[in-house]
Amino acid sequence: MVPRQNMKNCRSRMIARRGGYHERSLPCCRSAKMRLMEVNAQQPPAARDTCALCGRTDIRTTRHHLVPRMRHRQKRTQRAFTREQRQETVALCVPCHGHIHAVLTEKQLADEYHTLEALRRHDEIRRFAEWIASKPAGLRVRTRRKR
Repeated sequence: MVPRQNMKNCRSRMIARRGGYHERSLPCCRSAKMRLMEVNAQQPPAARDTCALCGRTDIRTTRHHLVPRMRHRQKRTQRAFTREQRQETVALCVPCHGHIHAVLTEKQLADEYHTLEALRRHDEIRRFAEWIASKPAGLRVRTRRKR
């Protein structure tokens, strides 16, 4: 988030505090919006890579933490995994990533499925990865939460 300057001069501090802008009205908010646009322009475009689960190539991928970030601060997780193991990620396509989180809870991911091989062994995830491997890159897949 871009730090806001001159907030005390802003007539609508509540809107600005909640992350909103009153476009084109006040210089303080206009400059904050311009800074945010500059930061967004500097970020690289979405990664196009190979999915580690289904093997599709030249698709938009996301990073999947093998040990979910929600579990990193728990003592049990800190004892079981080193810092490098907790921060390890794999590139997954959006449908595979969504399916993993629809099928497994964060606790299951941390305890049982914290490696790529373990994810591939899960029957439902394996079947989904085999099915989607033959689909085109732009396919939108609906996932339903099954936990």
